Amino acid sequence: MNKIYMNRTPQQKVKEAANQIKEKTDYASSKVQEAASKTKNLIRKKPSSVDYYVSITIALLLIVSSYLTAVHWLFWLGAVSITCSMLQLIFSKKKARP
Repeated sequence: MNKIYMNRTPQQKVKEAANQIKEKTDYASSKVQEAASKTKNLIRKKPSSVDYYVSITIALLLIVSSYLTAVHWLFWLGAVSITCSMLQLIFSKKKARP
């Protein structure tokens, strides 16, 4: 340890440590607030119609794979997914129209 650090009083050392902790907590707090604002922006973002088309395509792949593997619950999962995606697509287009 250097002599300057050893010559400091315990109060000075405590004050320095408190300042370092305050700086680190301020930095962490700003990062948390930044992440929270990014998350809020992602939540507020409305899905585009492309998202629904991708979901329908994946559901069609589920139905095809259910026929190939003879798994009945996979067929119904795909059917429900297509139905939900189509309804969301229809309602989102109705809201977009004036």
